[in-house]
Parts: sequence; C-alpha cells; structure tokens
Amino acid sequence: MLIKWEDKYCVGVEEFDEQHKRLISLINVLYDAMRAGKGNEVLSGIFDELIEYTDTHFKAEEKRFAECNYPGEIGHVIEHEKLIMEVMKFKQDCNIGREALSIHVMNFLKSWLTEHIMERDKKYAPFLTAKGVS
Repeated sequence: MLIKWEDKYCVGVEEFDEQHKRLISLINVLYDAMRAGKGNEVLSGIFDELIEYTDTHFKAEEKRFAECNYPGEIGHVIEHEKLIMEVMKFKQDCNIGREALSIHVMNFLKSWLTEHIMERDKKYAPFLTAKGVS
C-alpha cells in the first residue's frame, strides 16, 4: 500500500471524499501490481482506469465549482489540466517503452494527490459547504 486513507484527507463534501478514497485505492492497486511484477497489459489497464476515474472526479468538482461560482475555479481547473497532461505523458512513455511504470511515477501520483487534497481541495470545502454542498 502506497497511500493510507486518513481522516485528514476529508474535505467535508461526501461525494468528493468518496471519490478521493477511490483514487487512493486505484493508486494502491496500481502500486501493488507494479511491485508484484505484473505485466504491462495489467498495469496499462489499471493505469487507464485511474486516468478515467481521475477525469470523472475532476469533472464532478468542476461542475460544482461552476454551479456555486467558486472564485478559485480557474486555478483549480488549471491544476487538473496539468495533472492530466503529466499522467498522459507517463502513460505514453510507458506504452512506447521509454519509461517503465516506476516508483518515480508512483511517488509523483502519491505526492500530487495528497498535496492537492490538503492544499487545494481543502480550500474549496468551506465555500461549497456554505453554499449547501455536503
């Protein structure tokens, strides 16, 4: 297990807390498969699922931001776009054999997600909660 869910990651919006738990779970599944020496097909499938679910989560957040006129929306969306581009680059590099799915990639995903939740997502929580989102 690379990341253990802790209450400190809760943002107070149940939908997003559940999605964050799922993202952590997918990163852990990918990490465990990598450590177990699973083949590229297995790793690629898990990585694809992680990318798809990340996109689903980002769209859910961004929809709420728009509905509630969250003032930090633009900066937050830009961070989402940067992550998607970086992850797609990792995926492409893995597919063509330029880079193996490595501990470097896993640590990047871990750091990005936990820091993003703690530093960025925690900022929107009071705003959305005040707008009735829970």
